[in-house]
Amino acid sequence: MTRRIALDLNCPSCHTTLMDTMVRIDDMPAVHCLIQVPGPNPKLPRQVPIWFSSIYGSFAFQCEHTLAANERMVLICPACQSHLDGERLCSSCGDPMVSLEMTTGGRLTVCTHRGCKQHLIELGDDVPALERLFNVPDRPAGENVPSPLHPRRIRAGYTPDSHQSIIESGSFLESYCPHCRESLIEGDDLVFTIETNEGRIGKFSLSAFLNVTTHASTVEVPRAEELKDLRCSRCDHTLLVAEPPCGECGSRTAMFHVAAMRKLIGFHICLRMKCNWHGISAEDTQLLALEDSTEW
Repeated sequence: MTRRIALDLNCPSCHTTLMDTMVRIDDMPAVHCLIQVPGPNPKLPRQVPIWFSSIYGSFAFQCEHTLAANERMVLICPACQSHLDGERLCSSCGDPMVSLEMTTGGRLTVCTHRGCKQHLIELGDDVPALERLFNVPDRPAGENVPSPLHPRRIRAGYTPDSHQSIIESGSFLESYCPHCRESLIEGDDLVFTIETNEGRIGKFSLSAFLNVTTHASTVEVPRAEELKDLRCSRCDHTLLVAEPPCGECGSRTAMFHVAAMRKLIGFHICLRMKCNWHGISAEDTQLLALEDSTEW
């Protein structure tokens, strides 16, 4: 089952919930706001209701007013009538961005330009907010099942760089497609679509626990073969990246996102079967290290 991040949002002025349980978009309660639109008198704009999807990464909405392709929205809280203004301008289009409170802590910031998909979640230093946001389930510890990833398992103290933190071996990696932002997790596994050099297509599952090497495939792949492609099991977009190559055998690599340090980081895996090399993106090595990272 696909895991989605559902946000519970409040007005930043009166702190009243913006969630409307009577209107559902993407099978979840929608975010209810008012939007300012032109009225019969240009000097007296009117307000109409608008509902947005509460699923992070979804841009679905409902509104009786037809929004122009490049229209800039003026959003208003339906409870206190305050304008939902933000403190920053969009880095993509330059229009103002709106910040809404998240009940779990932190805030969601979105662009007000119709059609611009710039948005971000800001959690500051609130580690419990990250845990509540991703709703990491309890997973039983056992001989082959390490304890789950909590933000507390991303710990400081990695030498020689005292400014780094370390993701402990055995952490559960909450993983997401960098394209559709859907979870890649099914049960305790990462699930991908693979294509072999002979054109066979199947499902490939890999343990989501760091440095646990169990995996399975629905198609036979020779032991040392490099896969032709590895794709998201949700949107079927390729996860192949140009850089870096595998640090062990030099093969091509694929990248997906894992939740760590209150952000999503790029996580790379080798495409050659039985090669267990993995690593994180170069920019994230300044902040993170992987415990026992010589193999998956």
